[in-house]
Amino acid sequence: MRLKSIAVLAMSRRRLVLVAALLFVIVSGAVGADAIEKLSSGGFNDPGSESVHADHQLRDTFGIAVPTLVLLVSADAPIDSPEVAAAGRELVDELAHTQGVEQVESFWTSDQLGAALQSKDGRKALIRAQLAGDDNELADRGRALAAQFGGTHGPLHVEATGYAVLLAETEDIAKQDLVKSEVIAIPLTFIALFLIFRGLVAALIPVGIGVLSIVGTTFVMRVLGEITDVSIFAINLASALGLALAIDYSLLIVARYREELQECDRSEAIIAALSTAGRTVVFSAATVALALSALAVFPMYFLRSFAYAGICVVAIAVVGAVVVLPAILAAVGPRIDALSFARQRKRLPPGTGRWHTIATLVMRRPVPIAIVSVGVLTVLAVPFAGAKLMFPDDRNLPPSSAAAMASHEIRTDFVLPENGTLVIFADGFDGAADDYEIGLSLVPGVTAVHGPDGTFQDGRRTAERSPLEHTYYVKNEQARFAVQTDVEPLSPQGEQLLRDVRAVPSPFTTAVTGLGAQTYDGKEAIVHRLPVALAIIAITTFVMLMWLTRSVFLPVKAIALTILSLTATFGALVFIFQDGHLRWLVGDFAVTNTLNTLGPPLLFCVAFGLSMDYEVFMLSRIKEEYDRLGDDSAAANTAAVARGLESTGPIVTAAAVVMAIVFVSLATSGLTTVKSLGVGLAIAVLMDATIVRALLVPAFMRLAGRLNWWAPRRLQQREKVAVTA
Repeated sequence: MRLKSIAVLAMSRRRLVLVAALLFVIVSGAVGADAIEKLSSGGFNDPGSESVHADHQLRDTFGIAVPTLVLLVSADAPIDSPEVAAAGRELVDELAHTQGVEQVESFWTSDQLGAALQSKDGRKALIRAQLAGDDNELADRGRALAAQFGGTHGPLHVEATGYAVLLAETEDIAKQDLVKSEVIAIPLTFIALFLIFRGLVAALIPVGIGVLSIVGTTFVMRVLGEITDVSIFAINLASALGLALAIDYSLLIVARYREELQECDRSEAIIAALSTAGRTVVFSAATVALALSALAVFPMYFLRSFAYAGICVVAIAVVGAVVVLPAILAAVGPRIDALSFARQRKRLPPGTGRWHTIATLVMRRPVPIAIVSVGVLTVLAVPFAGAKLMFPDDRNLPPSSAAAMASHEIRTDFVLPENGTLVIFADGFDGAADDYEIGLSLVPGVTAVHGPDGTFQDGRRTAERSPLEHTYYVKNEQARFAVQTDVEPLSPQGEQLLRDVRAVPSPFTTAVTGLGAQTYDGKEAIVHRLPVALAIIAITTFVMLMWLTRSVFLPVKAIALTILSLTATFGALVFIFQDGHLRWLVGDFAVTNTLNTLGPPLLFCVAFGLSMDYEVFMLSRIKEEYDRLGDDSAAANTAAVARGLESTGPIVTAAAVVMAIVFVSLATSGLTTVKSLGVGLAIAVLMDATIVRALLVPAFMRLAGRLNWWAPRRLQQREKVAVTA
């Protein structure tokens, strides 16, 4: 159905459309109210990786896996003193008999790991437990067990941490952040729109579409949560993205509608706005959705869920803008300018205005302006060359988090970093493992190897294994080995140790797991899939923009400038979040001297789509002006660029400000992952709308001249598609 027909239908059936929209909001609000309960705080691991395979095999064969609950126990007296030891054993026994707890090991009850579970000063000890269930069940159990066992127990003071507790705290903070970001974003975007439109009613309309998008987002997340695994982080970003795009698209259409009202009646203005700006919105939304779809190639559902949720949210924003918005405009009629604090500015004559002046000045000196602009972006991008990527751990939580503080104590006060143990599953075990165990014990960073034949250190057997103990390590033709290390698992040294352990020759098939192994495998999965994701984005963007502009050069230019802009954004993120600068501005967070491995691919896909959003706005209007002039001279190219920027400059800037407000609201999050995404997207949007759109686009289009519009003759002869802003 053509957009003109949609506009006519929405106007003629406006009451039906508005009632349907209201019902959608009510039903979506009711259904999506508990959406966050259906989402998961996990999703960082590659389900097809060696470490995940080893986890499954160890659980199925031996009933063990990586500990998911850790209790940090401290006392005033030494932990091996009679009173403290008795209280410790009692605590371990109570935990072991709690529902959902499958296995427990501690300083007081584990002969092999006991020493490693004692702090350097001898006044702290660890209790590690394996909990049953998936990520959602782990979060619930972690929350309950932290409340049950945390606090004072006789002479013991207990703090809870570990994967399950971290999931629970992450979930709780995400819930708070979702409400907080919306409470901040909606009023601030309304104020910005009020200043942009200079009227109350005109400002309320895009906000209304934004609210529809937010409520629709919770509905979508609720449904997706029933169908597949969805990351809890997705609802924060999806809600912000839905609000930003809904307001962005509505802003574009309302601005064009008010512009058309100066020359025609209400119905004609709505049809004209939807036929021009509405088509741009649809085209732009398709570009954003295609960029987000690239996230689906990654195996971890943390990233995949952003693809599913993002595409659905974009669809809701588009429907709100091209179906519901025309009905609202028809119902409001001339009252759109009611409660205005200033008269609407009349359309300026072509070739005038601030943005026309900016474009003209840039195109008079395109070379120096291009050099300076590229230089600025390059300088901003330099820190990205030193980026160090690592999966998030407890330091993703606020520094004030109880679980994060407990984890910090463990890293600081214990020789064995918590979760620093690697566990190896062996298949085809024939009883001969001495050489393998000796080889493992000689790996730099390995402090002890526990296996079927005893305990090995520095190439020597330091403890024998009794027949009963032997059965703990061997089941039929399967065996397991525990490798203790003194290396932080989420560090470059931990990654090298893992590679060395996996490289030790063995007479049977082995699979290594542990926190460090899962993190490493996840990074490798991203590195291997990233070229596919980038290819999807580049090819689909090139095809879409070539279809829009009937040009080969302009899509290449757009992709190159966007990559440069995003690289500068990544450089800024390294400066802020890896190096720990500007915490006074963005809010406190734990500095790990690394970036979240999952952040760059997620930020790239989302920001690339939003950048193409503005590219479509600008190029569509420039293309319209170029076609209107009907001249393929360099002068016509320059005039079209100036007039295109004159028409789209104000609206692109306004849209960027509104989007930045929405994304800055994400930066108030207590979770570093969400905070960095909010800051990164805000920087990317503002940088793209200023340096790229205001300076680099006109400069490069002036330098390219007629080359801007070159394309194979067959493409030029195809029917032109009018996509205008």
